Amino acid sequence: MKKTLFFGFMALALAFTSCGNDDDKPSGPVTVVEDGIYLVGSSVASEEITTDSRMQPGVYEGEGYAATPREDMYQHVLFISKTGNFNIVEIKGSARIKYGATTVVDSEKAWAVSGDVVQDGNAISVDEDGLYFVYLDLQAASKKIFVLKANEISVTGDGVKSGETTLTKKDAFSKIKGEWEVNDVAFQSGWWKFRMNQNWTYVIAEGIPAFTNLGGSVTDLTPGGDNLPNVAYGVYTVTLKYEYGKGFSATTTKTGEGEVVAYDQSTIFSLIGSAVKNDAGEAGNWDFDRDFTFVSNTAGHIVYEANNVALAAGQFKVRKNHLWDAKDNGGNWGYGLTVEGATLTNEDGNFALAADATFSKIRWEFDWESQVANPKLVFVP
Repeated sequence: MKKTLFFGFMALALAFTSCGNDDDKPSGPVTVVEDGIYLVGSSVASEEITTDSRMQPGVYEGEGYAATPREDMYQHVLFISKTGNFNIVEIKGSARIKYGATTVVDSEKAWAVSGDVVQDGNAISVDEDGLYFVYLDLQAASKKIFVLKANEISVTGDGVKSGETTLTKKDAFSKIKGEWEVNDVAFQSGWWKFRMNQNWTYVIAEGIPAFTNLGGSVTDLTPGGDNLPNVAYGVYTVTLKYEYGKGFSATTTKTGEGEVVAYDQSTIFSLIGSAVKNDAGEAGNWDFDRDFTFVSNTAGHIVYEANNVALAAGQFKVRKNHLWDAKDNGGNWGYGLTVEGATLTNEDGNFALAADATFSKIRWEFDWESQVANPKLVFVP
């Protein structure tokens, strides 16, 4: 959240030798309010128009899972009390427009409340104290508000060895701040994020999935933010904090060492994609794995190689055991890992090669903890 944009300026005392009119002098602070959409009321932290009560421009999950702006969509994450209610207030120049809504519970997701937004409509209330993701979509002919309660907040991703672990609320309900924590989280190499109710998104309109996850930076977590960076292999306590007007932040505190797991040399790694040619020299499909051969394991640093590899212009990835899903003892690696000896671009998270190329050797190397860590692809002309 950004710091307040409200400011005052003090009247300057001017001395005149001639008589002046005291009524013309400023009598106190002047408040400037930015145009925007605000959530205010007795059930939220502010009953006044402040920067902290202002909704942020909305984003949704677009192509490649990217946070994509949507015109006339707004978002806010805040604590809401079951006592009292709130309204949506739009500031437009000198105009102040108050909106309300009649809300209903989503039949498929009981934690989701939605309603039509109408001028001077009913104030909005919730049945339970809690943290809520609030989305407002004013683009549709029938303007909508979505109030999504975070019944469960978890840490999840490839970097979380268990796959997903739920945090526990540490403090009593407050409209201002809150803290959640979980102990003994085993981290391994891989991405991770926070999400609510084991859902990444909630669809607020056709083709518009609003985010119900937090990422980006541990010092400034935002809905739909990027995957969080790898945490060093080990056992951790994870703490998530929220403060009204400041947003979310998280800490990971190492409390133990990770389990050492022996590496199995029977594991298969391969190249797969539209750039990978099959045994007949044909490319363009994603149904052929070009396997690497195991070379060495030196103190947990593993090396595989593939010799005389001809690639076509196109996309590819590395995958494990001819499977995509790590939960099935597979996994895949694309754009973002370290690459040496070739110029590759990003297309939907895959490596992309602009023109046909032949390499005398492609080396796949990584460190082994309980899975692949610090992976690297080396291309040798």
